[in-house]
Amino acid sequence: MVLIVVAILGGLGILGSAAVGFFVWRAARHSRVETSGENVRIQTPLGTVEAGQKAEQAARNMGVDLYPGARVLGNGAAAMSMGGMKTVALELESDDPPQNVAWFYKEKFPRATFSESQADHYAIVSSTEKGLTTVSIVPHEGKTRIHIAVVGGKPPAGDDEEPAP
Repeated sequence: MVLIVVAILGGLGILGSAAVGFFVWRAARHSRVETSGENVRIQTPLGTVEAGQKAEQAARNMGVDLYPGARVLGNGAAAMSMGGMKTVALELESDDPPQNVAWFYKEKFPRATFSESQADHYAIVSSTEKGLTTVSIVPHEGKTRIHIAVVGGKPPAGDDEEPAP
C-alpha cells in the first residue's frame, strides 16, 4: 500500500515537473527582448517589463511630481505590466536633506494612508487614482535617495508606446 502511494506521488511529481517545464519552455519561446541604447524591453505572454526608461517618461506614467533638482540614478526607471497590473518605479538622488524631500512629498500626498519617519528615514504610502503610491526617502553617503513606486490597475491610455530612447 505504501509503495502504491509513493508511486502515485512520484508520478504526480514527474507530471507536475513536466507541465512546469513545458510552460517555461513555451513562455521563453514566445518572449522577445528588445534593446535600444540603455533601454531594455522584455515582452512575454504574461506581460511586459521595461528598464532604463527616461525619468520624464516614468514620471509621466506614474503621475507623481519629481523632487526639484533630483537626479535619476543610472537606469533608475522601470515599468512592468503583468495581468492587467502596471508597476512603475523610479530611483532618484538629491543633495537636499531627507527632511526637505519628505516635506515636499508629504505636501503632495496630504491624505497618505501611511506616513512614517524614523531619524532621517521616511516612508509615505498613499492611494491615488492611478493606484497605490509609495515614496521611500533615506540618507545615503551625504545625499538623499528617493524611491518612488506606483502599483495600479490598467495601464493609462497611450501607454503602449515604445519607450523613449
